[in-house]
Amino acid sequence: MVETLSASFQKTRGGAIEVNGIEVFPSFRIQLEKGNHRFILSRLQVKSRFLQGVRIGIKKGVLIVNEQQIQDAVLWADTSPDKVELLVKAKSGCELIVWNIWKIDDLMQAWVGNAGIVIKKTDDAIILECSDGVGEIDFSNLIIELKKT
Repeated sequence: MVETLSASFQKTRGGAIEVNGIEVFPSFRIQLEKGNHRFILSRLQVKSRFLQGVRIGIKKGVLIVNEQQIQDAVLWADTSPDKVELLVKAKSGCELIVWNIWKIDDLMQAWVGNAGIVIKKTDDAIILECSDGVGEIDFSNLIIELKKT
């Protein structure tokens, strides 16, 4: 039996793994300098029989989404706009964390089975190609773009 991505991530304690020559991560993390930062998160593609979403967390800072100050946000494909503005008020040592989620039988799932993210950097954005944890690895289940503005 082939090992799942989540089992491989457990062995690396959440570090990157290689799958078919591609580096795969359990989440995307970015360190932010103290101050205010603005991002646009865009949902580019959803391709799964399960409801897909993205979760955004913050350490040592405040996340502002839809004019609400929060520590983490959950954006579901069926209830959130395709583009969402994220404002971060970063303290020293701030880290923004983004990972994919999905629902099965109305329960939020993350970091299980074959869940993982391929991170691609362009000149002005980060593209996150996400595999939900169900079945075979498919990095086209959810594709999002994070752009600092």
